[in-house]
Amino acid sequence: MNEMNNMKEIIKNESNKFFSDFNHHKMSNAVFHKIGNGNEEKNRKKFIAFKMIFNYGIVSKMSVILACFVLLITSVFFFRGKSLYENEKNEMMGKPVSQQKINLNDTSYTDNWITFFRINKPDKVLQDNLLAVLWETGKNGDYQMAYSSMFENSSNPEPVKIIDFYNEQPSIIIISTKNVEKQYIHYRVVGYSGNSIIAFMEQNYVIGGEISVIDGVIKETRLIQAADSDKNQSSGLHRVVTYYIPYQINKSGDIFTAVNNLKINKGDYIAVLGNENTPVETLSSDLLIDWEPDNEALNYNTNTKYFRTENAGQEEIYIKPLTTGGQGKKISVLIQ
Repeated sequence: MNEMNNMKEIIKNESNKFFSDFNHHKMSNAVFHKIGNGNEEKNRKKFIAFKMIFNYGIVSKMSVILACFVLLITSVFFFRGKSLYENEKNEMMGKPVSQQKINLNDTSYTDNWITFFRINKPDKVLQDNLLAVLWETGKNGDYQMAYSSMFENSSNPEPVKIIDFYNEQPSIIIISTKNVEKQYIHYRVVGYSGNSIIAFMEQNYVIGGEISVIDGVIKETRLIQAADSDKNQSSGLHRVVTYYIPYQINKSGDIFTAVNNLKINKGDYIAVLGNENTPVETLSSDLLIDWEPDNEALNYNTNTKYFRTENAGQEEIYIKPLTTGGQGKKISVLIQ
């Protein structure tokens, strides 16, 4: 028992001795500092979490704002592009310059109109181009486009000319335009085959050109360069007159023209014009000589037979049909 008490006394004395040298104030400060740091750490974590939540909200709002901005810019460019497209389209296709009613004697082709529109090419270079549109009435009574052709660098539409075949065949029309400043014309010769439009001939940049219809024949006047003259000088141009005789073929193979007798001057040219390569013959070769024009000068048509006149007199042209059962056509030509 005494030994136990002695042991307790020794432990107590050693303990007092140990803690007597310990700085209680320093320990308290350390403990409070630790507690404070713990609270600060918690607060910092909460603050970081708050910052993260706050930043996420900003990012979300910024995303919405950015999306709206992109949508706004896209809309602006879309409508601006649409506006530019509409403007370009309006610049490319202008209002009608001229509108003419075509009075055909054919009972099956009534209420036909032709309209000339001013038109520019997509390269946006301003040009005096004209687009000719031939309208006809459809089955439901509405107008529909039957034919169209562009006339480059030409600002003046000419009156439409008609060759009447008196119900034996559909009429043929001549559409033409003129450039007054540069003094040339373009023209198209078109007709009908059943319910379809067919192009007999297309001529462009006919210098000094004039077109008229005389007794069912197309009279074309143009200036061409002499073979031995300088192309850069207008003094080398000479006048050439060509009479185009259009013909048509019916289902039986019979050939029709709108002329029976033709009167021309010596030195003029004759061209028999069809929509098929029908053989054409002359009964004599003394007055009418076969001639093939320069392609560059006359836009040569493969379905056209040309003759040159050198002497005065009476001649006959015979248009020979392709089929054996078809009836040919004779045309009397007086050369003065």
